[in-house]
Amino acid sequence: MKILKIFFFLFLLSVSVSAQQLEIWKNFTNTNDVRKIAVSGSSLWAVTSGGLYKYDLSNKNFTTYTKADGLSSQDLTALAVDKNGIIWVGSSEGYINALDPADGSVSKIYDIYNSSKSQKGINDLAASGDTLFVSHDFGLSLINVNSSEFMDNVTKFGSLSTESKVNSIFRTSQIYACLSEGFAVQIDGATNIFSPDSWTSYTYSSRQFNKAVSFNNKVYVATDAGLYIFSNGSFTLAGYSSEEILDLYVYNSSLYILSALNLYKYSTAFETVASSDDSNHNFTNIAQYSGDIYLSSNEGVKVVSSSGNSVITANAPITNSFMNMDVDASGNLWVGTGKDGYGKGIMKYDGSTWTNFYTSLDPEKLSDYHNVYAADDGTIYWMNWGQGFSTYANSAITRYNTLNTPMKGILADTTFLVISDVKRDDDGNTWFVNLWPADFNVLACLSSGNVWTTYTFSSISSSQIFYKLVIDKYSTKWVTVSANTEGGNKGIIAFNESSSNPIYQYYSSSDGLNSDVVNALAIDERGYIWIGTSSGINYISNPASPVIYTPYNVGIKYQNITSIAVDALDQKWIGTKSGVFILSSDCATQINHYETSNSPLPSNEITSIAIDKKNGIAYIGTDYGLTMLKTDFVEPQESFTELITYPAPFIVGDGKSTLLKIDGLIKESSLKILSLTGELISEFQSSGGRIAFWDGKNSNGNYVSSGVYFVIAFDQEGNNVAKGKFVVLRK
Repeated sequence: MKILKIFFFLFLLSVSVSAQQLEIWKNFTNTNDVRKIAVSGSSLWAVTSGGLYKYDLSNKNFTTYTKADGLSSQDLTALAVDKNGIIWVGSSEGYINALDPADGSVSKIYDIYNSSKSQKGINDLAASGDTLFVSHDFGLSLINVNSSEFMDNVTKFGSLSTESKVNSIFRTSQIYACLSEGFAVQIDGATNIFSPDSWTSYTYSSRQFNKAVSFNNKVYVATDAGLYIFSNGSFTLAGYSSEEILDLYVYNSSLYILSALNLYKYSTAFETVASSDDSNHNFTNIAQYSGDIYLSSNEGVKVVSSSGNSVITANAPITNSFMNMDVDASGNLWVGTGKDGYGKGIMKYDGSTWTNFYTSLDPEKLSDYHNVYAADDGTIYWMNWGQGFSTYANSAITRYNTLNTPMKGILADTTFLVISDVKRDDDGNTWFVNLWPADFNVLACLSSGNVWTTYTFSSISSSQIFYKLVIDKYSTKWVTVSANTEGGNKGIIAFNESSSNPIYQYYSSSDGLNSDVVNALAIDERGYIWIGTSSGINYISNPASPVIYTPYNVGIKYQNITSIAVDALDQKWIGTKSGVFILSSDCATQINHYETSNSPLPSNEITSIAIDKKNGIAYIGTDYGLTMLKTDFVEPQESFTELITYPAPFIVGDGKSTLLKIDGLIKESSLKILSLTGELISEFQSSGGRIAFWDGKNSNGNYVSSGVYFVIAFDQEGNNVAKGKFVVLRK
């Protein structure tokens, strides 16, 4: 102990200090699928399939709001700005939120969401004075914008069906309601709009009514088959009978008329102002600012200006589908987006910017890239649903298919080559899984010497297809098997081509799997193989002599597992149809369970998980966007440098569960906390990563006194040492 005292008196060094949260959430979504827009001051507000954003029309900056910023949902469908400048949004699920742009606070109204109705989407919001009119799937609701008080519902308009879908309302001295099955007008002088008798209702040729405005002392109505004038209870066609009119907007003595593909204007005659670039680029809504017209669409916001047209798009994912993901050695996230015509190419996120490798960037104009693999040498493999695979290295894309590889496509079309997974072994050979090979050569290997070899599995049939691949430390390839037809065999296959000890073994529920439906595979830090089935988790602890076990964990026992990832502490991140479970290294202890109700996750159905071990980031993919979780589960350093401790000062005894964070550790560090005099206060092992924590208590479980303390970290042999100093304030 005297030696330790002398050592620490000699080591009176200051350390740098910083502050950091234990968890930081952020969501990424496609915000270019814009449903509604509105202008408030110099800000353009937009609700999208991926949340809300504000675009500053002066400095061109974006501010995005998602569930990570307090919204109840990201699938937003309606928007309004009230007299106080509060931004009101509605969602497809029936949520209503009010965002205060001044401080970012969000108020939430759940009355419609909590209703027992099966359809309760918010179709439109209109702010008028103190009232917010909410058009939704089973009627019209009123909310006081000052108090956020939910007032009541209008569920029947005159003789129209009860709980008809309301698309929008328009208010002058009366209220005009546009419904999917008709049109309703508030009776002049009627004060109780919640009574059906306060409305006169109309139908016309089975038309759906979308929007109404007043222009030149006439009421114009947008329908699913043209623009009409409503007068004295009758409808007269004004034009465009072959198009559905989605929105109407009055500006500068002109009526603007919007269909999915065209913007028209009427003052004294009808004229075309703008048209969509293609039939897949559809308009939805109109706004204006400073003489320019803004059109929301599924591909951004088009600006129609006298100086020329332009498009506003955010730097964001090109789709909300995150089918498969991987992280490369530089910390870049790579994403495969889809198959069967739904793919949008490959996406890359470098920590600040999204790059979308879509048809405009891929010279072969392919989009169905469904999976991705980041090899250790920096090569990224993009797997295509039908066109083989591509490599991306040194900013160059190289394509591989049935013409320049020995692989054959599916039985029905041998040129249709689906590569379902890729992995590289310890010898630098790259292995490819062929989903449904006509020649039954399930695996193909491109050696480090650039030589191709294909391998067939014995006893397979045309009813089987092959998906996921992992390679264990014995170079055995583990491949998941699914049935392409009813009754086909399912499970996993172990294959090792070694001439001295070749292996081919099939495993199913009869061998201990919880289910024959296997959706995910992963290998952890100890070399264990983890198997995700439709009914929980299995594992193999010794791949050289495989026995299938089931870990004891009630939380995931019957879960439908969709993905498995391993973090820097060997913890398991389990994606399911019910959110994400974080389990201990042996999967026996549940550390966390994140779902939509307690986290920013946009959906409980997890499609993929990727871990950036160096930076402690977990990427969680869904079909409704990506959630990023920054954690303290960080890969340990290779060697000690200086220990960083924070917060500074470290406050204890104030009733808060604050922990001292100790950063800069190597694998399996041992730590000691000592007083200024060298007295041993506490000793413990790190959890295995770069960061460890101390609760401020001594070995007796009591908080320490205020003062200066030291932390020292050792490796397993005690040869390498790192040191740090910190201040404790006891309340």
